[in-house]
Amino acid sequence: MNAFDVVFRHSKLSKLIDNTDGSILSNQTTVRMVRSVVPNLNESSKYTVKFNNRLHYPLEAIASYTRPISHPTGVEVFDSTGFTISGNSNTMYLEDTGNGYVRMYYLTGGTTRTYVDTNVGTINYATGEIIIENLNITGTENSDGTIDFITKPDSNDVVAVRDQIVQIDLANTFITGASDTITSGGSSAGTNYTTSSSY
Repeated sequence: MNAFDVVFRHSKLSKLIDNTDGSILSNQTTVRMVRSVVPNLNESSKYTVKFNNRLHYPLEAIASYTRPISHPTGVEVFDSTGFTISGNSNTMYLEDTGNGYVRMYYLTGGTTRTYVDTNVGTINYATGEIIIENLNITGTENSDGTIDFITKPDSNDVVAVRDQIVQIDLANTFITGASDTITSGGSSAGTNYTTSSSY
């Protein structure tokens, strides 16, 4: 990796993980694409973020990026790290609506989403382009002064296009181990065996 015009191939990474130790029987590796944006603080600015990869759209096949419906909370294709805006002291976050728009919210009580604006921009699921219109950002949750735009790619193979470099962010890589009850003899004929979601 760390080069222009390359492809991150999910199967190769998955194979490397399986070969790390003999006790690893399989793995489910979920891929996210992240672009860190440095905002123009204390001035209204437009932000265009191009992932140049098709985004995962679980509701139906992509014909165009505008939809007449919104997906339920919890199945977002795009979200962001926190930031503050002019005129509001709450920490804001961005997410897609499922119908081609981007909305902004803050958390009440740590879990309840309170929406401030249901149309701060657009998202094109077919091209991976996100446009945020006229946002006056005053600060960021990230200590390095950036806002992370996080998306689910439609394919686990990610292509670096033009001026992009693909990197694996080990600092934000999360690993959870689970016991294989069939191999360990704890599940008879697979009757008590449960699988994990790939998403």
